[in-house]
Amino acid sequence: RPRRLWGLSALRARAGAAMTEVAIQDALRAPGIRWHPLEKYQVDPGQRVVHFKGFGRLLDFTNKHTQQGAASCIEFVRQQGFTTLAWDGDSFSAESFTRLIPEIVEATGVKLVAFLLDSHRERFDRSWSHRGVEVDVYLVPRLGKHSDFTYLGLTAIRATQAGCVVTLGGGQVVMEEFRHAPRHVRYLLWPVHRRTPCRQKWEAPKLLEVGDHEQLMLQAILDTEIPSTPDARRAERPGFDLDSP
Repeated sequence: RPRRLWGLSALRARAGAAMTEVAIQDALRAPGIRWHPLEKYQVDPGQRVVHFKGFGRLLDFTNKHTQQGAASCIEFVRQQGFTTLAWDGDSFSAESFTRLIPEIVEATGVKLVAFLLDSHRERFDRSWSHRGVEVDVYLVPRLGKHSDFTYLGLTAIRATQAGCVVTLGGGQVVMEEFRHAPRHVRYLLWPVHRRTPCRQKWEAPKLLEVGDHEQLMLQAILDTEIPSTPDARRAERPGFDLDSP
């Protein structure tokens, strides 16, 4: 039985004529949102792309720990001189890492790129069309039951060929992406916690379970108000080079 591929070539072959009808430039006319089929994405050697991930819900931005992590994350993107910020089409939410996207644009001037399952166009349009940002959205065709968010995230990383992922917390999807990410990709984790659904307790990022790993770098968050594990306050490991293969 032939092995199922997750590469861009398989996606492009499967997409075929169906995706070339992405003249949804006409169907979804939100100002600032430009729609493209995945195969139109071109790697630009002059651009420095960083992928942005994290907890998609229940982040508490009134908490000092979360505020400090968010501010540090924005400052890192600014200092590193990234030119493009990519994310996996998550909706905007005041309790999500996506809350920071307009702030990052304002602080750094980065270009925005989103990768989105093609069946989620309307949801994305409703969420982002009035946020005052410009974004190029690349539509990823579904491949049967394998079209989950881990698949989407890995497709995006392979498309951009970027070497850096910034994550503000993050749950099981981020963990699964990390486990299958190309070897050259480095994950920088700001270990902010989020509220549990009952809002009485805190949930730590899943990547804290990884421990020492050459592809993972923890960012220190000082003066945390959350009783967190020592790992959550561990300083950066020396010798971690973003530009190394």
